[in-house]
Amino acid sequence: MRPATRGFLALAVLFSLISTPLAAADATCDSCANAALGEAQTCAVFALDGATVELTGGSQVDGNACIGADGELTMSGGTLVSGSASLASGAMSSSSGKATVGGGVMNDVDLSAQRDGALGAAADAAAQSCTQTFERLRGAQTISGTGGKNVICVGDVDLSGGARIILSGGTSDTFLLNVTGKFSLSGSSRIQVAGDLQPGGVLYNVEGTVYATSNVCLHRGGPLGQGLLEGHSVMCPWHAWSWDVRTGENTANPILRIPSYEVRVEGGDVLVRLPE
Repeated sequence: MRPATRGFLALAVLFSLISTPLAAADATCDSCANAALGEAQTCAVFALDGATVELTGGSQVDGNACIGADGELTMSGGTLVSGSASLASGAMSSSSGKATVGGGVMNDVDLSAQRDGALGAAADAAAQSCTQTFERLRGAQTISGTGGKNVICVGDVDLSGGARIILSGGTSDTFLLNVTGKFSLSGSSRIQVAGDLQPGGVLYNVEGTVYATSNVCLHRGGPLGQGLLEGHSVMCPWHAWSWDVRTGENTANPILRIPSYEVRVEGGDVLVRLPE
């Protein structure tokens, strides 16, 4: 096993772990930080290298937004980041309308410690056994804790309008949401805590499973690392052929397959077993 290098192997990992909901901390809420995140708990939203965080409508981030190398933060409408926006080398931010970053935007910030903390927390979270399972969370719903650790395994989280998911628990409850598919909150939708459950007792791990595939599209050799990753499918930027990063199969014709590789995450290191 050896560490993934630059290119598609690294990009596949980082997009798969896109960490918009990996953190539950902000600059003003003492009960919001989650110790499992290590250095990453200072970020309410943390996008790994090359990923994009897009805030629209009335969306709000209650805390700090951290954007990894070559990533992007886009804000429009009345969106708000109450804390600061920390951008690593090559990362960009743009805003329109009344979008506001309360603590200002800081460029060329070293986020390596936060990145290691997020990757380690994601690997630990993905290894937890499910206590409740949902194929999809779409409308209003309350999920009640049973005391102790609640590991909620979800395919897709797709909330819109005023839909709210309420996580209800006591002082001994913690919630871990492992989301393997889509994670989208739009409009005034939200996930919120109730009862004696504290914000810092909730951790969101989106796409915690790490996958690695070849960078070469079988059609005409297009660079898959420059393609769009949506869900588990990466689309070649040249001619729109799509491949499932979990299996390497072509989404239209599973007989066609690109090489996929074994992956292991150890702390902040992502190890990929490549052919000799």
